[in-house]
Amino acid sequence: MSKLAALAAVTLVAALVRTAHAAPASYVSAGGQVGNALGLASALDLDAGVALGPLPLLAHVALARGSFAGLEEAIGSNDDSAFYRGQGSFYQLRAGVEHERCTAHGGACLILGADLGYLRSSATSGPWSDTPSVRYTQYQAIPRAGGDFGGDRLRLRITLDVAYGRTARWFADRMTTAPEMARYDFQGTTLGAAVAYRF
Repeated sequence: MSKLAALAAVTLVAALVRTAHAAPASYVSAGGQVGNALGLASALDLDAGVALGPLPLLAHVALARGSFAGLEEAIGSNDDSAFYRGQGSFYQLRAGVEHERCTAHGGACLILGADLGYLRSSATSGPWSDTPSVRYTQYQAIPRAGGDFGGDRLRLRITLDVAYGRTARWFADRMTTAPEMARYDFQGTTLGAAVAYRF
């Protein structure tokens, strides 16, 4: 059985290499993103990807720093809750893999990928003096798709991400180890654009 599994794995790898137009190039990129995570959000991000040998795959890591506004949340118990609009800042660290399928000359590529991410917000502020201040953390699973266009070195990358995972909320003025709220749900979509340099 182990020989059959090894043969199947080798056959799969060979098929991936054979069907790819070319092994993807490593890259670094800088750009921006907009989305609806924690309200209306925007961020600047840095990304770097490394080709995984002869496979048509890249491993990448990205860091984003941004702000959000228009966060609508119900805070408190069912008997004593407040609904407010909050704002704040956040950072996000993510890593994953992506696969590229390119045209014959490489001028345009389809990107398909999947990441794991971690997002943490600052203490939020609201429009009223008695608005409760809270912090958020998110553990994220992020499938994404997009396009990569340009020449041999300079490229334009456009991606669309969808995040799902665990969101936790703490009151910022309370020293507690357990979150006030935790849930697993859809966390939002993000549209990004970046200029990349391939090498």
